[in-house]
Amino acid sequence: MKDETRVRLKKTALKFPSFYRAAHRIIKKSKGIKLNEEGVSGEELKFLLEKMGENKIIIEIGVFGGQTTRRFAKNNFVIGIDPFKGDSETGTLLGEYPEDVYARFIKNTLGRRIMFFPLSSKDAFEFWDKNIKVKMIDSIFVDGWHTYEGMKIDFEWRKYLKKGGIIAFHDTNLPEVDLFIKENIFPNKSYKYLGEQDSTKAFKKIA
Repeated sequence: MKDETRVRLKKTALKFPSFYRAAHRIIKKSKGIKLNEEGVSGEELKFLLEKMGENKIIIEIGVFGGQTTRRFAKNNFVIGIDPFKGDSETGTLLGEYPEDVYARFIKNTLGRRIMFFPLSSKDAFEFWDKNIKVKMIDSIFVDGWHTYEGMKIDFEWRKYLKKGGIIAFHDTNLPEVDLFIKENIFPNKSYKYLGEQDSTKAFKKIA
């Protein structure tokens, strides 16, 4: 099926929310994907928590439905950043209505120690850089727009990462994410490679 036809059919289906939501659930189930499953695996989450520790301040760029946020916030304070903006073709977030994803995020994080910025990484950073300016971040988890330019913007947050802090990247198997890390993180003597789990790589700020 050509991309143009696929997008046109999806846009048509999106006009009927009940039908589209039901179809989306069926498709996920047929692919063996749990309905409440998100991108970060249990093993990746365990790896991240071991590296990040407890009683820390964590920035999570790209929170989606909040399952990872909820687990981070069990023993930490999390600053979540996500504009909940759909893609340019259909307006969806990984095939879902942005309002559905946002509602799931609120449900998953209710009662947790969380500060949430409903902004892009760029806008949130500019706000922080202008109004807060405190180098107080213990860890950063980058899982936002998986483009080279998007990674450049997310990496700006290193300015507020403490020495000894952790920065981790998800979906490092994607070409542009992989390229950015190879060109900007591995050669950077300020960061020490700590290892990887599945598609997540972690680094420690040493200078």
